[in-house]
Amino acid sequence: MTSTRRLVAAGAMAALALACSQVGVPRRLAGLHRTRVWTGASAARLVSRLHDKAVAPASSAVADYGTASELRLYLSTFSDNGSALAALDAMLRGIRNGRMRFSATHEDAESPGRWVTFGAGGHHMFWVSDSRLYWLQGDPETMRRAASELPAPLSGVWT
Repeated sequence: MTSTRRLVAAGAMAALALACSQVGVPRRLAGLHRTRVWTGASAARLVSRLHDKAVAPASSAVADYGTASELRLYLSTFSDNGSALAALDAMLRGIRNGRMRFSATHEDAESPGRWVTFGAGGHHMFWVSDSRLYWLQGDPETMRRAASELPAPLSGVWT
């Protein structure tokens, strides 16, 4: 490989690492290595496809962890806490009203402010912290370990 090609490859890797770090997608989560990541418009399209409408901001990321994609993290960053909480509230209302393919949500007893549900391919846990909406998909134990490594939910009372 020529020095120019090495320099281009190194620059591309640095840009990818910077993009991942900007949206808060860890390299490892719950003891699993990150195996795939989508950022920006491609992540927003992936999240929106799950909802059958445009819902995610362009500052979103989706990451798979583990060789068999044992864990998936959806992460959307909003302009402020109020916007992130409004998105969380809309999701909770949508699930409660039966407009989404999930079982009834309930607040996680071990971690107030985090919501859990089942449906659409597995177990899910979601919450808001620092203008970011986190959504994990995986088996319950792996999700709990991953959640403990991510920022805690905002303090407050959620309905």
